[in-house]
Amino acid sequence: MNRNFLKNNSSVMREEIFEQPQLLRESLETNKEMIKTVSADVKDRGCRSVYFTARGSSEHACLLAQYIMEIYGGIPSKIVNPSVITLYHGNLDMSGSVTIGVSQSGGAEDVSMVLGHARNQGALTISLTNIQGVVDKAAEHNMHNHVGNERAMPATKTYMSQALLLTKIMAEITGSAVLRNAVDNVPDAIAAALAHENLIREYASYFRYANSIDIFSRGITHAAMKEAELKIQETANVSARAYAASDYSHGPFSTTSHMRPCIFTLVDSVTDDFTMNLYRNMLKKDIFAMAITNKPELAKEFPLAIVLPENCEGICGAFSAVTVMQLFSCWLAIYRGINPDKPEGVSKTVVTI
Repeated sequence: MNRNFLKNNSSVMREEIFEQPQLLRESLETNKEMIKTVSADVKDRGCRSVYFTARGSSEHACLLAQYIMEIYGGIPSKIVNPSVITLYHGNLDMSGSVTIGVSQSGGAEDVSMVLGHARNQGALTISLTNIQGVVDKAAEHNMHNHVGNERAMPATKTYMSQALLLTKIMAEITGSAVLRNAVDNVPDAIAAALAHENLIREYASYFRYANSIDIFSRGITHAAMKEAELKIQETANVSARAYAASDYSHGPFSTTSHMRPCIFTLVDSVTDDFTMNLYRNMLKKDIFAMAITNKPELAKEFPLAIVLPENCEGICGAFSAVTVMQLFSCWLAIYRGINPDKPEGVSKTVVTI
C-alpha cells in the first residue's frame, strides 16, 4: 500500500476533484456570452438534430448531454462513431444539424475530421476543448473549459466542466427553466458530495481486493456512471462495468455473483424503482453492495451507503454521484498501492483516426 499517499493526502487527482465546485462556477461565467451566441445561432439556423463526437471521458460528457437534449428538448441526438467517417469513409448526412466536437486535449484528430465532414455539409459546428488544437480549427464556434491545466492523468475537472457546459448549452437551446435551475445548482451538488470524503475513503477500502466492480443505474444517472466505470478502470486498475439496470435484467443477470461487488446509484426518482427492484432480485445471489442515494429510506436496505442531500436529484444527482465515484476511484487506487495521478499506460492525449 502506498502509505505516503494515505498519510499526506497528496494526490493531485484528489486536489483537482476538490477544485471542481469553484472552477465550474468560473467556467460558466467565462463562457456565458459564447453560450448565448452559440444557442442563438442554433435557433436561427433551425437545426433539426444534435450530433456529438468525442472519445473517452469527453464522450461520456456527450452521453449525458444526449439524454438531456432528448428529454428536455425533444430533439433527436446521437453520438457519432468517428470511424464511420475516418476509416469507413461513410457519407453520413449531417446537414441541418448542430455538431459538437469535444476534446479536453484539443488534439483528437478523429473528432476534428468528423467536425470537418459536418461543416462541409452545412452543419453548425462547435468545439469544446480545454487546450486549443486541431479540434478548434475544424469548428465554426470555439468554446473552452477554462479550468486550468489538468495535472493528474485521469480526467476529473475537464470532464465535469464539459458535461456542465454542454448541459448549459442544451438549457439555452431548449429554454428549459428546469435545466437552467439544475445548471445553477450543480456546483453546490458537487460540493455536497465532497463533504462525504471520509466515508467514501472508508468504503473504498472494502473494495480494494475486488477483481471487478459492477455499477448499476438507469437513464441520466447511467450516462454519468459510464464515466465512473472508466475512472475505476484507469485509476485503480480494476475491471469495472456500468450497466443500465434495464439491460442487466436481460442476459447479464446470470453473471451475478457474491464475488463481484456492486455499486447502485439511486438519485433519480424516475428510474430508482427499477434499479431498486434489480438490487432486491440480486440479493438472492448474496451480493455485496454500496449505494449512492439521496433517499435515506433506500439507503437502509444497503450494508454501505453514501447519503446525499435530498436536492441532489436528477441532473444534480448525476453530477453529485459521479463526484462520489471520482473520489472513490482515487482512494481505491491508493489502497491498492497505485498512484492515481499517473496510472500505468494512460495518456492525456491519445491520437486515433
